[in-house]
Amino acid sequence: MRRALCRILGVTLLFGLVLGSRPATAQPCPADYDGNGQVNEDDLYAFLDVWYDTVEADANQDGQVTEEDVYAFLALYQAGSPGADVNHDGHVSLDDLYYFLDAWELVTHSPSTDFDGDGQVTQSGGTDPGDLFAFLDHWYGGC
Repeated sequence: MRRALCRILGVTLLFGLVLGSRPATAQPCPADYDGNGQVNEDDLYAFLDVWYDTVEADANQDGQVTEEDVYAFLALYQAGSPGADVNHDGHVSLDDLYYFLDAWELVTHSPSTDFDGDGQVTQSGGTDPGDLFAFLDHWYGGC
């Protein structure tokens, strides 16, 4: 899924490479997702990693990633529910637990992906496209 998303956004990346790295403005720039003072393709990849993992990390599908998701996932996992098959290999296993915990840790220890300000990082069990579009607006605009 990540590769397909990156292919879809290939034009975005190409556009960014043509422009090259742009220094962030004096005020914190939302598009400088990795916080290194430059707005470049590294920020896009960092944002997409976290944005994509929010779906797996939001186990209770309430639009936010919190510790409640850990409890919700463990209940799904213990019951052998298909909802616990977060690596999408067709069965619930220890790999799903590791995958969930990695996604949850990445999302909870990264800047928020709520770029559209609606308080939600997921939407209807999927990624929130409004957040992606809002991030890209900042990224293209160089803040």
